[in-house]
Amino acid sequence: MKKSLWIIFIIVVIALITAGLIYAHIIAQDNYNHKKEEPLLNDINLEEITDENGLIFKITRNDAYSDCNFVFLKVLMMESTN
Repeated sequence: MKKSLWIIFIIVVIALITAGLIYAHIIAQDNYNHKKEEPLLNDINLEEITDENGLIFKITRNDAYSDCNFVFLKVLMMESTN
C-alpha cells in the first residue's frame, strides 16, 4: 500500500511539473510573439532623430593627412521640441 501511494505521488508530481513546464513555454511563446509584433519606433518621428541632412549617425576620419587610422562615429542627438 505504501509503495503504491509513493508511485501515485511521484506520478502526480511529474504530471504537475510537466504541466507547469508546458504552461511556462506557452506563456513565453506568447510574450515572444507579442514583442515581435510591437513596432520599435511607435512614438518617434524620423525627423526627431535625424539632422538636417537626414542622417542618424556619421562616420568620419579625424584627419585625412595624418598617419593615424582612427575613425570616429558621431551619434547625432537631437533635442526634443516638446
